[in-house]
Amino acid sequence: MAHIYIDCFDANGFYEENYKRIVLVMAKLAESKPLEREWVSSQAVGGTWARSIRCVFKTDTDARRIKELMVGLEYCSLDEVPDVLRPKSGSEVFRFADIDVLEIIGTENSARRRLAGRLKVSDKKIGIGDIREGDSDTDFMLSCRRNLIEGLDEETLRELYDLEKMIFKGLSRSIL
Repeated sequence: MAHIYIDCFDANGFYEENYKRIVLVMAKLAESKPLEREWVSSQAVGGTWARSIRCVFKTDTDARRIKELMVGLEYCSLDEVPDVLRPKSGSEVFRFADIDVLEIIGTENSARRRLAGRLKVSDKKIGIGDIREGDSDTDFMLSCRRNLIEGLDEETLRELYDLEKMIFKGLSRSIL
C-alpha cells in the first residue's frame, strides 16, 4: 500500500466541489478511501505560492493510473462546457483545476517528515509526461477524460456531472 497525496488548486475557489469530485473518483475507480484532508501551500507556476487542498489516500492502485484519473477530472472537452465559459483563445480543453498527484512510499509518519523537511515536491510528483505516450497533450487529456467517463457507473457519473454543473453555474455567474 502506498500513500497518495492529491493536491488541488483552483484559482476560481471551487475547492469543495473539486474535493468531492476527487473523492468520488478515487472511491469508484481507485478503490481508495480518504485518510485526511488539509490545506497546504504549494509552489505554483512562476515560483509563487498558492493554497491548495490536499487529499491523502491509502491505496493499492498505481500512482500513474491515479494521475490518469486526475487528468480526466482536471480537463474536459469544450463540448461539455457552457458557451459563456468557452475560452476565446485557441484552447481545445477546459481546465477545472490544477490537480497534482504525489506518491509517498513508506509510512505516513516518514512521509510527513520528508515533506516537512522541504524535499522538492517535484521529486515525488507524477506529471503528465510520466504517463503520456505518443499523443499530443490535448489528445491525451481528452482520452483520459473519455476513459474516466467510460469507467463510471450511471449513478456516479450523474454525481460527477452534478458537481461539474455547480462549478459551471458558479463560473457563469462570475462572468455575467
